[in-house]
Amino acid sequence: MMVLAASGLYKREPLVSVARKKQRPITRSMSKASLEQFCERVLENQSWQETLRRIPDRTAFLASVVQLGMEQGCVFTGEEVQGVMQANHRAWIERFVC
Repeated sequence: MMVLAASGLYKREPLVSVARKKQRPITRSMSKASLEQFCERVLENQSWQETLRRIPDRTAFLASVVQLGMEQGCVFTGEEVQGVMQANHRAWIERFVC
């Protein structure tokens, strides 16, 4: 990014400075979109599915999902994952009740 210096000449700002200016705080809608994107990636990756299916403990599962998501550049919380799981479970049950 170019900036006007006191001398009237242009100079480049350090890349780190530019990156910091462009960062926005993560909002709930951003993390929801990030979680949806991650879920799509998991559905496309058989190896991840098998790894996650082998985790018997819910707390460990949620931590693993969050960690794997972070490794893929997707930021969300375990609480958000649990909320999606509960909503999907509820929707699955309602298919047979209604």
